[in-house]
Amino acid sequence: MTEPRRFQDGPGGDLSDWALEDVLVVCPSCGERAVVRAVDDARFGARRLVCPSCALHRESGADTQWGGPVDPWFRCELYLRAEFRGHVLWAFNAHHAAHLRDYVAAQLRERKPGPFAACRCGDLRLSMVERLPRWMKDAHNREPLVALLDDFLARAAA
Repeated sequence: MTEPRRFQDGPGGDLSDWALEDVLVVCPSCGERAVVRAVDDARFGARRLVCPSCALHRESGADTQWGGPVDPWFRCELYLRAEFRGHVLWAFNAHHAAHLRDYVAAQLRERKPGPFAACRCGDLRLSMVERLPRWMKDAHNREPLVALLDDFLARAAA
């Protein structure tokens, strides 16, 4: 008998933590892959949108708007995005997609207990995977979601 694939989630880890690296987006000018990256080393400071295909460059301020399959600075559609049974599966970048893939592929999902600190929204501090919708957690969606996330990883590496 083989050991079930295991996933251990650490405490904390907001969704916003996954956008600290480069965020892959669809260029609003040419529709090709573009990148949103930090201008400085500031955690959530200004960002720069750069498209290598059409040479588009835009600068943002530090203001963000979180929610949905768009980047929080420019509100561009995410490059790693796919429709799945009436829902939208998305990831900010390869690191985010790999973490989601590891979670979805796991048959045994464990959570390391952490401190319950209030976050900005007044909720308990839950990790990104604890906030995933039920359709991403359901075992009957495991194989097709893993296939989509593998596609995300291949697209991010290209």
